[in-house]
Parts: sequence; structure tokens; C-alpha cells
Amino acid sequence: MQQYVASFIHRAKKASALLLIAAVYLSLSGCSQNNNSFVAVTYHNLLARDNSFFLARERMKDVEKTVYDQRQDNFNEILEVIPPFDSTKTKSITQLDDVIKKASMPIRRHKNSMYVDDSYILVGRCRMYKADFKLGMETYKFVNHSSPENEEKGEAMIYLMRAYMAQNEYDNAFTVSEYIEKLNPQLRKNKREFHLTRAQYYRHFEEYDKCVEDLNLALPNIRKKDPKSRTHFILGQIYQENGNDTLAYKHYKKVLKLNPPFDFAFYTKLYMVQVGHFNNKSKKEVDKYFKKLLADEKNSEYKDKIYYEMARYEIKQKNYAGGEQNLKKALQNKGSNKHQTASSYLAMGELYFEKLNNFQLAKVYYDSAVMNWDTKHKRYKEISKRHKILTELAEQTEIIHRNDSLLTLAAMDSVALNKFVDRAIERDIAAAKKKAEEEKKRKNRTDDFNFTGLPNDANSSPTSTFYFSNPGQVSQGYSDFLRTWGKRKNEDNWRRAKKEDPVVDLKTPDPADTSATAQATKNASDLKDTEADAAPKVDRSTYFKDIPFTPEAKTLANTEIKDAQYKLGKIYDFKLYLKDSAVTAFKKQIKRYPGNDHEPEELYLMYLIAKEKPDAKLLSYSKNELYTKHPNSTYTKLIDNPNYLIENKTNSKKAAILYKDTYTYYTAKDTAATDSLIASYYITYPDGTSIDDKFALLNILNELNKKADRKPLADSLDLFIEHYKSSKLVGYAENIRDQITGKKNETPKEAVPVPEVPVVPLEEKPKELPTRQPDGLLNPPADEK
Repeated sequence: MQQYVASFIHRAKKASALLLIAAVYLSLSGCSQNNNSFVAVTYHNLLARDNSFFLARERMKDVEKTVYDQRQDNFNEILEVIPPFDSTKTKSITQLDDVIKKASMPIRRHKNSMYVDDSYILVGRCRMYKADFKLGMETYKFVNHSSPENEEKGEAMIYLMRAYMAQNEYDNAFTVSEYIEKLNPQLRKNKREFHLTRAQYYRHFEEYDKCVEDLNLALPNIRKKDPKSRTHFILGQIYQENGNDTLAYKHYKKVLKLNPPFDFAFYTKLYMVQVGHFNNKSKKEVDKYFKKLLADEKNSEYKDKIYYEMARYEIKQKNYAGGEQNLKKALQNKGSNKHQTASSYLAMGELYFEKLNNFQLAKVYYDSAVMNWDTKHKRYKEISKRHKILTELAEQTEIIHRNDSLLTLAAMDSVALNKFVDRAIERDIAAAKKKAEEEKKRKNRTDDFNFTGLPNDANSSPTSTFYFSNPGQVSQGYSDFLRTWGKRKNEDNWRRAKKEDPVVDLKTPDPADTSATAQATKNASDLKDTEADAAPKVDRSTYFKDIPFTPEAKTLANTEIKDAQYKLGKIYDFKLYLKDSAVTAFKKQIKRYPGNDHEPEELYLMYLIAKEKPDAKLLSYSKNELYTKHPNSTYTKLIDNPNYLIENKTNSKKAAILYKDTYTYYTAKDTAATDSLIASYYITYPDGTSIDDKFALLNILNELNKKADRKPLADSLDLFIEHYKSSKLVGYAENIRDQITGKKNETPKEAVPVPEVPVVPLEEKPKELPTRQPDGLLNPPADEK
């Protein structure tokens, strides 16, 4: 009986085990990720939420904190609602791959769970931080297309809108915004992110009223104090910008109540004073307030900002000298905030440019501003454009100053010139010595430290401290010696590559001048009394090589000055819109180089400036000068007929056809037919065209074909040269005249041999003239655009 009972129990246990296995198998097979039953979905929701998705979400929070900590806010402008990230930094964040790996598990293993769309969004965000913008945006679009839930669709579209803004595709961002707006009534947890994202969109376009509206809608849903304090701070900035100091003060006060990070607390206090009773304080009280900020050790990192605000206050009070001094201090105390450094450089450049009219110094600070400014910032193009203009201005000014100085030196007598060069040599030697001494002091300071980076007396060791007992230091020292000096023999004066005594070359351009030579010899003797190792070699001839002693060199220098002065005037006129400075430059050029090839255009530009101002005196001067000195200039014709260029262009095309026929008869020596066509030209176009000079010269050359004695026509060529000073055919005419008269032209403008039958070039492109636009500004010629 007992044996039977035992056998029954054994069989019952075995059956129970089999039943349990079967139950588990049936249960698991019913919970497949392809099964949408309640049990299966609940099972996979549980596994996804509490395992891989939970870990991915927590890692993503760490990523977001890292990205936020990497930002550098520009407190000199209204802050970004959503700080932009630098993909060059974020793509190296190590947790991103881990987030993608864990977020991919619900997608692969729990397809029927409610966390698949959320996982895709996490993957998309990681792709954006890894600078894979295209794949990240495709991920968001996939969620919008495949997700049955409006909440997930809305979240994906919010991040897509941010992605478009990060790529400067604001039209697409606006389209997505309108799509989200339709989903907005059904959104719950993503309302805050939508309103913050749209506020960022409006901030970009400086539509601050709409930006404020969205920020106020987002505020009730912001729980954490740091994002909330940031939002209040931005609202305070916007209200301050719009002159609503009361509301600005209210929001700044709320920022401080939220106990924000130190940087926000510092800037909030700084701006609170400005919107509070700052404007009603006396200058003495304001200075006292700023000094108090500077004295606080906690603000040592923000000294550049404090000095910057002090400068802004002084400039507002029209104390430009005070503003200049404070901006210099801001740059001397610049900290780690590159935005503040760039703003200080720009403020200094603007001060010199707009208030002090010192364009040379303005260019220097614009150099630094462009170098430090964020190239993606919307003001970068504007700043870069002004920097380019100032660079052009500086180049032309430098050409003028340099050539003026060289011409002044060339005009000196040899004694004065040699004295000047002696002083320059002494100055350069002193500068070289000073530099060498500073380098020597620097090396001595470096030698006070051993290779561990500690002072020698602070790095004692129980082993021998003798240098040559340490093979590592000996090897390192040998390598350093070779790098600095190269291979040198072990001998006296081993530091000197050349062993001869220091030499000062006493060559001058006038060896016969014994007094100058004696003076130079005395100076050289004095120099030899200095230390042999410190005295640099001076090549005296280098100080004379650029001085224009010859007539040709002087002509070249004057030509460069003339052209630079002309370009300077056009920069003032067309690019800086400083009309008075343009007139001054043009007048200076005309006075120094009367009758130069730029004169007609400069007079015409002054005529236009005088009409715009208006300035009757300048108008009369420029008009009379054009009529008197350049009656046949195109610019003179433009005064009589503002539509001359348009009409002349049409007439010139027709005249060119006539000229071609005339030219054919001329080359065939058919003088009668040539005369007839030339007469036809002057009858048809009494006001002339752009090829007047061609017909005039062709008429003279046709007369040369008629007469065996060509000498009487030399006077006609002289008249042509005088009449058409700016024509490209002047050099050609001079060659012909000089060959007729037998005069040798030393510097012909155009070295073209004159054949038996002189040939005039068929096509000469006329110089393009500036045209007046509806906005009243004169466009420069095409080659200067």
C-alpha cells in the first residue's frame, strides 16, 4: 500500500511539472512582441519602461546637462530661449552611443510597447548631437508618420522644428510650427516645449511681442527653478529693451527669488539697477556703484563686463574719452567669455568709427572683432562687411602715407637723409637688443625650473642632484641644444655663426659726401663699443632701397598716391556714405594732380553730392570745372542730359557699325568714301557717342593718307591729345605725332609701331560710368563692385 501511494505521488509531481512548463510556454508564446493582446502589450510595456528605455532616458538627462553646461551665453544681447549646441563638442559626448544602444532595444525587442516612439525620438536627438542632422530629422519625420499618438507626433515635430532652426531653415521651421499649432489643443506634456521653441523662433526674427506671449504661456508649465529663472531673465531683457522698466524689474526680481546660478544672479543685479533708479542717479553715485562691483572679489571673473557697462554708460553720456578708457580696461581684464571679448572689441571699433572718426584704429579693433565673433551670428555679415571696407580704406591710406614719406625723404639733401637713416638704424638696433634681453630673461626664468616642473630647491632627492649624473636630463638637454643652436663646434664664441666682427655697412647713395660718411663712421664706431654678442649686423642699403631717387620712381610714387586718393574718395562716397570726407579727398587729389585722368569723374561725383545736400557753392564749382576743363567728357554730357548714358549706349551700337564700314574704306585707302562716312557720323550723332575719339583720330589719319607732307597734321594730333585726354588712343596718337615730327618719345604711353597706313583699333571698350539709382546713391563702376 505504501509503495502504491509513493508511486502515485511521484506520478502526480511529474504531471504537475509538465503542466507548469506547458502553462509557462503558453503564457510566453501569448506575450510575443507581435501579439497585441492586453497581456502581451502590458508585458512588453513593463519590460521596455523599467529596463532599456528607463536607462536610455536617464543617460539622456546626463547628456542634456553636459550640453547645457557647454553653452556660453552672450549676456550682451537677449539670451537664446533654447541655447544652441556646438556639434563639434557634443558629438564627442561618450554617453550618446550608450543612449542609442539602449533606446534601440524597445524598437527591436518590444515593438508592441508604447515606448517605441519615445525611443525613436531619443535616437533622433542623439543623432542631432552627433552632427548627423539628416538622419536625425528623418527619424523625427518617421515618428510623425508612423505614430498613432498625437503627443508623440507633437514631440517629434517640436524637435524637428528645432533641427530646422539649427540648420537656418526658418521657412521649414515655420511650416512645422503651423502643423504643431493644429495639434496643440491635444498636447499635454509637450505644451511647454512647443511654446519655448516657438519663442526661440520669434526671438531670431526680433518679433519680441510674440516671443513674450509664448514665454508667458510656457512659464506655468516650467517646474525646475533654473529653466524658470532663465525664462524670467529673458522676459526682463525684452522688457528692458522695449523701455518697459517696470515689468523688466519685476521679472529680474523673480529671477533672484529662484536662487539662480551665480552668473545669472550677477547679470540680474547689474540690469536691475539699470531699470530701477539707475537713470535718476548722479554720475558720482553711478561711479560708486560700479566701483563697488569691481571691489567685490566674487565678481573678479566679470570685470570685463563691468568695465564694458561702464563704457556704455559713459558713451551714452557722450563722454567718449571715458568710454574709450573703460573699453580698454575691459579688454585688459578679458575673461573666458568669448562673447564678451568680441563685444568689447566691436564696441571699441564702433566708438572709433562712429564717434571719433578714427578709421585706422577702428580697423584694428574690427580685425579683432571679426576674429572673435561667432560666424553663425546674424550680425557677422554686417560686421564683416564694415571690416572689409575699413581694410580697403586703411590700404589706400597706407599707400598715400608711405609714398608721401618716401617722396619727402627723396627731397632731403644727403646730409639730412643720412642723419635720418642713422637715427632709424639706432632705433632698430635698440629694439633688437631689447627683444634679445627679454628673450634672455625669459630663458633664465625657464632655467630656474627642472624637468619635473618644480623649482630646483623644491625638488630635492636623496639621490645625486648633479646634472650630469642624470642620463635622462643630459639627453633632454642635448636635444634642446640641437633644436635651439644646431650642431656647433666646441670653441670660443660658439654661439656666433659668423666669427667676423659686427659690421655696419657704411654705403650711402652719395659716396662723395664726406661729411655724411664721417658722421656715419662715427656712429658705427659708437656701435662697436657695445657688446660684441649683442650687436646685430645692419645692412645700411636696405634703408635706401624704397626711396624714389629717380624720376621714374617718383612718377610711380605719385601715380600710386593719385590713384589711392581717388579710391579713398569713392570709398567715403559709396561705402561709408561720408559725403564731406569724399569731397575733401576729391578736392585734395585734383589740387595736387590737376588734369589727371580721374578728374572728370571726381568733379561729376562732387556735382551729384552737391545736388543731394544741397550745396550751391560746391554745385557751381564742380559744374564750372567740368564745362571749362572737360567740355567733351561723358560726365559733362551727363549734367546736360541725365539719360545720356542710355541714349549713348544705343547710339554707340549703331555708330560702331558705321565705324566698321568707315574703317574698311580707310584701310583700303579710299579717302573719299572715308571722308563721306565720317561726315555722316557727325551729322547723325551731333551730341556724339562713346566712340567719338575713334572717329576723330580716324579723320586725322585719313588726312595723312591724302598728303605726302604729314608734318602740318602734327598740330591736329596735338589737338586730339589735348581734347581726348582720357582716351586710350592718346598713346597711339602721340607715337604717330612723334614719328611725324621726328621727336623721340622717351616714355610712350602705348608702344605701337606706326605702319605706312596707320591703323586704329576696331574695338575699344568704353570706360563704364556710374549710374544714379532710385535710392539716390551712385553705383560704382563694375570693376569696383
